[in-house]
Amino acid sequence: MSNGVTASVRRVRFPTALTLLGTILIAVGAGLLAAELSTVQAQEIVAGAGSADTAPFNQGAAGAQLPTAAVAGDTGDSTGLLPFTGAVAIPMIVVGLIAVASGFLLRRRAER
Repeated sequence: MSNGVTASVRRVRFPTALTLLGTILIAVGAGLLAAELSTVQAQEIVAGAGSADTAPFNQGAAGAQLPTAAVAGDTGDSTGLLPFTGAVAIPMIVVGLIAVASGFLLRRRAER
């Protein structure tokens, strides 16, 4: 009797763990994508700070031109590493989706 219970528990634990792992991978991948998108948007805002579109905002009360924010070109970070592009997030999300689908299929098969 204990072998039947142990096998039953084992059949339920693995699909649940696989589904949980897939959910975590999807969440981490989505977080990486969101962080990358917010970084890109922030860089676009900084790069556009001195453009002609913001000219009315750069004038003082008497019409004097205020100094605009400096655009960071080279931060001087010479670690030799490439910048993070978020490209690892897409495969992570895909693997997470596959893990979640596999977990659901294995759980459904175990219930039969």
